[in-house]
Amino acid sequence: MQNFNRKRQRARRKSLYDRRAYYSLFNHRLINFHLTNSTLTKPNTIKRLTVGGITFSIRAADVSFLQPVPEKNYTEFESEVIFASGPFDIDVLIKTATGGNLPNKNLHLAYTSDSCWSLYRTENGYVIQLQPVGLDKPMWEAETNADFSEVIVQVHIPQPRGKHSLEHFYPFRYPLDQILLIYYLGMRKGILIHSAGVTIGEKGYILPGISGAGKSTISSAFLKNDTFQVINDDRMVIRHQNDKYQAYGTPWPGDAGIAINSKKELNGILFLNKATENRIEEISPQKAFEKLLPVASIPWHDKEIVLNLFEFCEQMVRSVPAYNLYFTPSPDLNDLILEAVG
Repeated sequence: MQNFNRKRQRARRKSLYDRRAYYSLFNHRLINFHLTNSTLTKPNTIKRLTVGGITFSIRAADVSFLQPVPEKNYTEFESEVIFASGPFDIDVLIKTATGGNLPNKNLHLAYTSDSCWSLYRTENGYVIQLQPVGLDKPMWEAETNADFSEVIVQVHIPQPRGKHSLEHFYPFRYPLDQILLIYYLGMRKGILIHSAGVTIGEKGYILPGISGAGKSTISSAFLKNDTFQVINDDRMVIRHQNDKYQAYGTPWPGDAGIAINSKKELNGILFLNKATENRIEEISPQKAFEKLLPVASIPWHDKEIVLNLFEFCEQMVRSVPAYNLYFTPSPDLNDLILEAVG
């Protein structure tokens, strides 16, 4: 009889554990995937996005705003929705705007981009608005404090059209995440550069270039050699940490679609130049500084950040060797680079 009771107790415990596992899985799916017309709210639910060692803590009363971004390039940079707080650098709260229009503020236009977003100054910080062509009001408005560590995003939900509704709307993605990171880094010894990034062993290298310079082309060539690991083929974050310059991958790739969440100490800067033959030459810090500015993401309208980034770039090129890399995709390209900097 005692043996029978023990077996029955074990069976009950197993049944209870199975139910808990089921409910845990069920709740996890609810958190990570929006159910159409869901009213589920979890005020302490957050999602994390980490780029360049900077962590965004993203909160929203409506968890539909916390869905994973559909582009695969974000996969390594997003973490699952969790129910705990912890260290973070930028606190983001996403809310639905009330009424037909976003609130009016005393805004002073600082910058308008070709990508339909604008930046305004306020008394206490900044406001960023995204208003695609054809819309009579912004899709979202992000209000920040003075140092970009706190952000409130108010979303104006587009009217549903067919299958397009709230469940397909991802407010915290490019360009908002990139804009916030550029300004945040600009105040804290960091910068975003239009550059491919590659590691050779424990050494990191960036290959800056304007659009069409060949960042994706040379990244694709590196993929054919196991000695090289490509981190990104279009944008890299550089930060000065513990007296060293660190190169970080980002979730914003180029045509090759390479976006790896990795970092390595920066050991060299290779400026890309398309040519008919492969050669590499070291250049002076002054020349490197001049070539770096056109490919650096610098908010030219903000004098304080411009001065910060000028100082950052000047110190970086004095600390890290820089080269002109003249290249054409050919079998000897990888050997040339390894011989020069590897």
